[in-house]
Amino acid sequence: MSQLLHGESPDGIAYYPQTRTVYVSNENGGTVSVINTQTNKHVRDITIGGAVGNTHNFDRQNRIYTVAGADNKLVEIDPVKNIVVNKYALPACQHPHGFYIDPVTSYAFITCDVNNIMLVFDLNSKKILSSDTVGAVPDVLAYDEGLHHLYVAGESGVMTIFNVQKGNVKKIYEGFIAPHAHTVAVNQETHAVYYPLENINGKPVLRVVKSL
Repeated sequence: MSQLLHGESPDGIAYYPQTRTVYVSNENGGTVSVINTQTNKHVRDITIGGAVGNTHNFDRQNRIYTVAGADNKLVEIDPVKNIVVNKYALPACQHPHGFYIDPVTSYAFITCDVNNIMLVFDLNSKKILSSDTVGAVPDVLAYDEGLHHLYVAGESGVMTIFNVQKGNVKKIYEGFIAPHAHTVAVNQETHAVYYPLENINGKPVLRVVKSL
C-alpha cells in the first residue's frame, strides 16, 4: 500500500463518489488535497486559506464544502473542476473548524472553537439561520439520523446535544463527559453514542453513552 502525503496536518476527509475522489483538509497547510482513488494519485491542492477545518460532500448540490478558520468562511468547491467557486462569510463565528451537513434539511452545522458557538447555515439559501452556544473548544460533530439528534463534542469534555427539525434546531442537553472528550460517533441502529478517551486513570477508554 502506498502513501500519499500532501499538505500539513491532515485533519478532515470527504469522498466524492461520482469521480471516486477523496478530499483531505490540511489544517495548518491552508489547502485541501485532491486524491484520485482509482489511480491512487494526488491530483492537486486547492488553496483555501489558513486553518482549514473539516471537509464534507453534499451530494444534492454536487459540491464539497470546507471551512477556513483564519478567514471565518464556509468554502464551496466544485468537485469536477476542483476549484473554489464561492466563499460565504460567517461573521458571528471565530475560527470555524468542525461541521456536519444534514442532507434532509440541507443545513450545515458549523462550530466555532474560539467563541464556542454553533451556526446553522442553510446550504439552499446560503444564509445563517440561527446560532447557539456549545461547550468550550468544539471539535467533532455526529448525527443520529433516526432521532434527529446532533452531538457536538468539545476539547473541554462538554457534550452538547441539539434536536434538529426543519426550521427548528433546539439545544436539549449540555453536560461534562470526560476530559478532552472531543471525538464522537453514533450507532444509527442502537442510537448509542461513542466517545474514545485518550486517558482515564492512565488508560485509553471507549465510553458509551445512552441517547436521550
